[in-house]
Amino acid sequence: MKKPNFPELYFPNIISPKRIFAARKNLSWFKMVFCFILLNAILLIPISLHQAKQNDFEILKWTSGLDSLATNESASQFNGLQIADGKLVSGSEMVFQDTGGVSGVFIPKKSFDASKNAISFDEKRLRVKDASGYSFSLAYPDSAVVTDLEEFINTTWYAQYKPVVFLGMVFVLGTLTLVSSLMLVLFSSICLALTKKSSFSKINSFKEAMNLTLNATGLPTIIAAVLGLIYFDITVMIGIQSLGAVLLIAMTFLKTRFYKEDVRLV
Repeated sequence: MKKPNFPELYFPNIISPKRIFAARKNLSWFKMVFCFILLNAILLIPISLHQAKQNDFEILKWTSGLDSLATNESASQFNGLQIADGKLVSGSEMVFQDTGGVSGVFIPKKSFDASKNAISFDEKRLRVKDASGYSFSLAYPDSAVVTDLEEFINTTWYAQYKPVVFLGMVFVLGTLTLVSSLMLVLFSSICLALTKKSSFSKINSFKEAMNLTLNATGLPTIIAAVLGLIYFDITVMIGIQSLGAVLLIAMTFLKTRFYKEDVRLV
């Protein structure tokens, strides 16, 4: 009889509580590490696709005063500004000053530097400065019409920094799912390994407990990833994975009492 290879040792045994228990001895330590990495890679698919579809990033929400400056009464005065070939082709010099800062078109350097918060449409670039000391200069898109100042700044900033934001967000969210999965697998494995002290359990080692936990985590992870492709919410994905794994472990206990092994494996 042909010896089953890795996929047959894992994936057929994640859909049934009885198989989840019976296959608790199938994987070596190396294969368990590989399975854990593979499950997290599956969760990265909807994360990466979601970030790739983003068109803007609310950078102004992360500033101390620019958000209010870009949404105050004066902000509507910028609607209709036109950009062509990467240059501002409409609009004459205008400056709006209030307690929140200064905004306008072709703001003199002296006024711009003296303000804590400032937004200036220059001929070829958009200059922005925040009270926290954060400032940036953005190249205009090839063609655009300003219809909402806040949205225009967020969209233009994201177009210039999209690769950095994409990699940063995938790294942060990927790390979040990795830590969550690691805590789930370790905590569940430790709890299952403790049952070896009882007379009813046939879980004889931490290795078997971890193999069982990875078996129970497989299907909820796949379901979380599929739902993440339809509607992305990282907290929902983590919740589905964690709750699903716990429920499958509970169902495995109800079906097998961690003792019955009446399933014939491949």
